[in-house]
Amino acid sequence: MKRRNLLAFLVILTVVTTTGFSLWSAQVFAASRALNGDSQVLGAEHQTGNSLLPYPIVSAAQPVINARSYALYNIESGKVLVSHNGDQQVPIASTTKLMTAYLVIKYGTLTDSTVASQFAIEAGGSVMGLQKGEQMTIHELLYGLLLPSGNDAAHTLAEYVGRKLLNTGQASAEDATARFVQEMNSEATRLNLLHTHFMDPAGLDDTGYSSAIDLAKLMSVVAQDSTLYAIATTPTYVAHNVSGTISHPIQDSNRLITEFAYEGAGIGKTGFTPAAGHCLVATASRNHVTYVAVILSTYNTAADASAVAARQLLDWGFNSVTYAMPGATTSPNFATVTQ
Repeated sequence: MKRRNLLAFLVILTVVTTTGFSLWSAQVFAASRALNGDSQVLGAEHQTGNSLLPYPIVSAAQPVINARSYALYNIESGKVLVSHNGDQQVPIASTTKLMTAYLVIKYGTLTDSTVASQFAIEAGGSVMGLQKGEQMTIHELLYGLLLPSGNDAAHTLAEYVGRKLLNTGQASAEDATARFVQEMNSEATRLNLLHTHFMDPAGLDDTGYSSAIDLAKLMSVVAQDSTLYAIATTPTYVAHNVSGTISHPIQDSNRLITEFAYEGAGIGKTGFTPAAGHCLVATASRNHVTYVAVILSTYNTAADASAVAARQLLDWGFNSVTYAMPGATTSPNFATVTQ
């Protein structure tokens, strides 16, 4: 095949194989930047419109990860590089809070304050330690949501946004939360999350579900927000109520940020219920390459199992994949894989 024809073939092949997830990400990133003021966080250099995207060149066999579902997505190319049961609908535990945080940013005001209800503090599971009637700013509650994965913070924020959506501050905690969950599912539809349905703002209800690839999509959008990114990459924090009389020392549950100190680690969200197993959705960036690693239900039951699996997946991406633009002389080895 002549060189000119070969180059033309590679360009066409690149365009074809970067559709699907790439088309989704181009549309969603455009909407996300419109929402968040063109935030220059992860993937902000992602090309949209008719621009050609870089293609991955893989130099090693795909990894085998010790989890029931997982995926590795590269933001810049818009490609899923590894997927095992990637579209399988499974309970996702507190990774649900990624959608909760996204809607708080979309509809809320960081300097607003709200009061923790009895309904919220009875959520159970992991909490930031709110007291009934405690008044907190939305900004402080987001720390409680994303770092220790506080279910009390999730419900307090859901009630706050739900009342705004209902346009009444008098709505009950239950009614406000129900309206918020309705919005979670509407947003999932808008983001084209085809295998996702939420049942509560915290992820305690295991009849809610998503998939590894849907969570990669969602994280790709959430990571664009500079506020959420800054909060979720904070190792430790002390949240205070409005009057400064109550403090809540909290720590990031994402071990890639804390004990692992993983190079380039970005925003992440952990999750665990007995039905969902240990879960983690996490980003990492090096040399202008950003990955989203999704681990759902590790076979290993150790507390750090999802972080270990995510680290293995991210290591493979950084060590085994390079990127080139269409028209380069190196032939691409397109890497979308389903096991």
